[in-house]
Amino acid sequence: MHRGRGDTPDRMVALVDLLPGLRVLSNLIDDNLDGLSIDEPLELAWLPLDDGRALPQFRRTNSPAVSS
Repeated sequence: MHRGRGDTPDRMVALVDLLPGLRVLSNLIDDNLDGLSIDEPLELAWLPLDDGRALPQFRRTNSPAVSS
């Protein structure tokens, strides 16, 4: 499932393998999630929240910086 809201990037819920045996449930954020493949390299992206915290999310390594 993925969809964008207005000018926000598309989002997709995914299980991301960080290390062998270490997996995290997170969002994938990207301007275009079409053609995304399993085992594609990802990088950490932080989504700033209104209360000053930041939410860890992931994006393709070749994606431009995404702000929401």
